[in-house]
Amino acid sequence: MPDKTHLTEELIKILKEVKANIHDDADCMWSYFETPQDARNEIEQYVAELEAGNISSLQDIRLHFAPTAGYQELSIQNGWSNEYIKLSDRFDKIESELKK
Repeated sequence: MPDKTHLTEELIKILKEVKANIHDDADCMWSYFETPQDARNEIEQYVAELEAGNISSLQDIRLHFAPTAGYQELSIQNGWSNEYIKLSDRFDKIESELKK
C-alpha cells in the first residue's frame, strides 16, 4: 500500500490536471461554479491544504468528483469529458487508499 504522502501528491496532480482544463472561456452555466476563475481558485485552495498535509477537504473534493457534480459538468460543457473520466477513476482509487 502506498504511503499517504505519495497518495496526497497524486491527488494534487489530479487536481492540477482538472484545473489545467478549466480555461478562461470555459462554460460554467450548468456547474456549481459561477466563473472559471472560481473553479480554479477553489482547486488552488484544496491544493494548498493538501500540500500543508491537511486532507480534511477530501470530502469536499469527493463531492466535486461525484457523477453530475462540478468537475464532470465542467468537463461535459467544455469538451474534456473523456479526460475527466480518467481523472475521476484515478481520484476514486486514491481516495479509497487515503480512507484506509
